[in-house]
Amino acid sequence: MPLDGTNVVDVEFVDDTSLYLDGQINNLQKMYTVVQTFCMASGASINWNKSVGFLVSSNSTTPQWSPNPDFRWIPEGTSIRYLGCQVGLNISSEIQVVFLLFKIRKKLLFWSKAKLSFAGRVIVVNQVLLSSLWYIMSCWSFSRSCMGQLQRLI
Repeated sequence: MPLDGTNVVDVEFVDDTSLYLDGQINNLQKMYTVVQTFCMASGASINWNKSVGFLVSSNSTTPQWSPNPDFRWIPEGTSIRYLGCQVGLNISSEIQVVFLLFKIRKKLLFWSKAKLSFAGRVIVVNQVLLSSLWYIMSCWSFSRSCMGQLQRLI
């Protein structure tokens, strides 16, 4: 809970955190104060080299404010990899599709050398291929042609 009692949306996965807030300079400064307070209280620390921000704004200029010299803003139209997915502002879903298809083909090539029984192949598809697919599809929506390619691979 921020110091002034307003809410901040926070999504966490193991030691990765995503914060969603209105990108005004005063909100960024409040977020920094809250995060620093948490770090002091918990003994945790932020790896600023892995910390990035996306500014969703009608003003597409990169903010001059930064919580740390190692923090970087990701420009609109570019992406980074976060928890296995390419994320960014106004990026083509084709980026994610190419990455996903490459990842699945690589796993299929590895498992094809194992000469698995039909039951073994079903387990690999369900536990190895589809688990990553379901996760990525929770972050992205795919076109029908992409879904057809995925179905053919599986």
